[in-house]
Amino acid sequence: MLTDLIVGSKGIKTRGLRRFVSMLALVIMVITFISGTIGVDAAKAVTYGPTFASSASAVLLDGNTVSFTAVFPSVAPSDDGLLYLYQLATYEYAIGANAPIAQAANSMQPTFTFALNHKQADTRLYSKFVVASRINGVMTMLCQPQYITNPELLATHTHPRKANAKKGLQGVDFMNLHMNQTTQISPANLPRVAQVINNGADQAMTNPYSRAGIIPTDPHPGIASYYMLNANDAQGVSLLASKMEYYAANAGATDDWIIGNEVNVRQWNYMIFISWDEYMRQYEQAFRVCYTAIKSNNANAEVFFCLDQNWDRNRPASHSEYYEYMDGKDFVDRFAADISATGNISWGLAQHPYTVPLTYAKFWDMSGCPDGGYMANMINSNKMVSFQNLTTITNYMATNPALLSPAGTVRPIILSEVGIANGQGDQVQAAALCASYVAASTNPYVEQIIYLNANHGNFDTTLLPMAQDMYNNMDGPNAQAYMNQALQTMGVTSFSQVIH
Repeated sequence: MLTDLIVGSKGIKTRGLRRFVSMLALVIMVITFISGTIGVDAAKAVTYGPTFASSASAVLLDGNTVSFTAVFPSVAPSDDGLLYLYQLATYEYAIGANAPIAQAANSMQPTFTFALNHKQADTRLYSKFVVASRINGVMTMLCQPQYITNPELLATHTHPRKANAKKGLQGVDFMNLHMNQTTQISPANLPRVAQVINNGADQAMTNPYSRAGIIPTDPHPGIASYYMLNANDAQGVSLLASKMEYYAANAGATDDWIIGNEVNVRQWNYMIFISWDEYMRQYEQAFRVCYTAIKSNNANAEVFFCLDQNWDRNRPASHSEYYEYMDGKDFVDRFAADISATGNISWGLAQHPYTVPLTYAKFWDMSGCPDGGYMANMINSNKMVSFQNLTTITNYMATNPALLSPAGTVRPIILSEVGIANGQGDQVQAAALCASYVAASTNPYVEQIIYLNANHGNFDTTLLPMAQDMYNNMDGPNAQAYMNQALQTMGVTSFSQVIH
């Protein structure tokens, strides 16, 4: 999603987020997992707590039966020789006053089965589950709580994925879907890609850390363009799940769902400037609810989170921008690790590989760009990602085992927003458009590229006639002629000279 703008002194997207960390007086919930150390022998001790289990998982066996299995490196201590299974809400992080839903004899590989209660008021579809034992009178969690990882087993509205062109346009192939209780977009009107965002109109569906009452007055426009969805209380989870179930069941044309826009940037998924750990947890909870709602209706749907261009720009905590954004590489790593720890699912990545800076399309010749050397270095050093160095992301996703899907494959990747500015003229816009398409179409890991074709004031990506002609034909029977035209404009003989 476009920022309100665009080129600061260094030409990077400015965010207008108020740097008010020092003024913040929000009390943050501190989550403490109980653990203890039990001697195994004179030379070795085993720590019991959420990290003790070698593995744990919660899966559907059928439409109404859940199986929870844990594997422990040794038999955990137990006052009564039993292990207990607890159900936690999405937003709960400790057993608290909950009662166990199942129990089993203490063993190194306990298995519990229980009813899902699907489509009932007490459904467990959006819950997480944890095994515990009573140690010295204290009920102690022995693993990370686990979500159900195969909600697609429940799907009754699955439709075959459509064979679409690799390129598309926002407003035609892509639409924003605002989450609130009153505004209703007909599912029949949704295109192949729907981006789920929250404009803050419905406070019940807005995360408590993001609601209007706690957002300070700020002179900068756009401090909060969109807001974090609410999966932090019972009402929020219920509303979000029901809305997403409705849309996933009835949007027959939609194959891909993006949960939030450029969620590594707080302006576009606003939450007050609390820790990044808490930010990640709140987003992951909302993502998990949406994913489960979508996949439990359409097994073939793909569900994505979305990043901006900042890829490897680590900001120390002392930096003025530290709370404004997390770079994409760190976000991917944290998201993948957190999701895997609580039940790995088949998420995908959506990214926005604009030119750097946004307003300068003649990327092959930066001599006319203010701070052109700095901008070029942002790409050459992979601090920022555009279509020029798109393989920086796709290779990272493909070669990092921790980022592969549960099936061991490269996760789906889409480029859900790319706008090519027309400020340098029609011919330049057409050539850059072609280069961006070549970068996407020749990358085996990119499923589609969606172009922005709109005027945002001092950032205009409206396709001029030559660029429109390029868009229409760069993947058609005369594609090579159009590519040759782009190469001639750029003064090179191969796209490999300008994209990598």
